[in-house]
Amino acid sequence: MKHEGYDDQFEAALQSLQGQGAGQDLTGFEHEVWSEIAIRDGGRTSAGTASSSSLPAPALAACVVGAIALGSLFGLSKAQAYDRESSLAVERRYVESIHPVMMSADHSQHVHH
Repeated sequence: MKHEGYDDQFEAALQSLQGQGAGQDLTGFEHEVWSEIAIRDGGRTSAGTASSSSLPAPALAACVVGAIALGSLFGLSKAQAYDRESSLAVERRYVESIHPVMMSADHSQHVHH
């Protein structure tokens, strides 16, 4: 990955800080910064950092692909159900428009309700 160089630089700086006495070749500010980084980093190694940073990307991609697939399947099933309902409604209206008995039955139901 593109962050591997930074991990190597961090490890080298951390090792030089730990190997040297406090204040050698470092200003007070640099020493405080590297000390703070070492404290926050805890016991992580460069291998642990690389593996933890590379795992979330594929997992996130898999979740996104899964969500898109489920959403597409749900949308397709809803579209098919709507298509069936609308086809039946159009068919019913067409038959009612050309068949006089169904037309009169439909009108008699509307009048009594």
